[in-house]
Amino acid sequence: MHTATQLSREMFEIELEGQSASIEDLLPGWQSHDRYGLVIDRPLGGIGASLLTQVAITKFFDHRRSNGREAPAVYPEIYAFHVGGRWGDHTIYDFWPAYKEVFVPADADLVLEAINGRAITRLAVPDGPIASADFWWPDEGSALDRIVSAWTYDPDGRVIEGDLTITGLSPQTEENPAWLLDLDAAIASASQSDDPDDRRWADSARGRLEEVPARERERVATSRAGVLEGGMAIETYSRISTHEALRHLAPESGSRESGA
Repeated sequence: MHTATQLSREMFEIELEGQSASIEDLLPGWQSHDRYGLVIDRPLGGIGASLLTQVAITKFFDHRRSNGREAPAVYPEIYAFHVGGRWGDHTIYDFWPAYKEVFVPADADLVLEAINGRAITRLAVPDGPIASADFWWPDEGSALDRIVSAWTYDPDGRVIEGDLTITGLSPQTEENPAWLLDLDAAIASASQSDDPDDRRWADSARGRLEEVPARERERVATSRAGVLEGGMAIETYSRISTHEALRHLAPESGSRESGA
């Protein structure tokens, strides 16, 4: 639950279509039931949406505080969906407890079922090829009715011609990406903590170190360095409709025929 005290809205600069914007402009109408979902389709791919994920976390905790809900302590309602593989432990962003990382085959119908099953209302999907959206109508209708914000992100951090730019203004916004890239160090630190939840996390993360080879982790670290300016990240995204977001879920897969 470190993100509850690690992050604050002053740490982010947001621009929509080149104009200064607020978190409320980016996440309008946020309510207590809002849940953020991040679809990941390659090793450590979620790092490209680091700032958007952390803005959503910040909004989650700000909303709780504005409603006088400081206790009991909770983790943010955020979920990571690994599509087609185990793409590295992203729980360092507080996708925790472990059930908030969901592993789904590269089948668009199954990915949508997983998203609907967690009642996701804000959804980030990888940019890239899209598929025709021929989902079973109850699944598609549920998503279209519930998801109110959607974006594409690039795993390297910047989409081409994006209309949303988020800039980190504090070194703290790069702590979670840095720990993701050096998970060994994060595990070593958590293992020495007096907090039993920290040690539980360390035991869980230790068992997932082999999901991403060292060479791939180094490649992602080099890519991450490419979006840093003065040590701070500048990431770009594209705002899209929910219907378009569904077409990004697993573009290489087929989808079942619509039901009656």
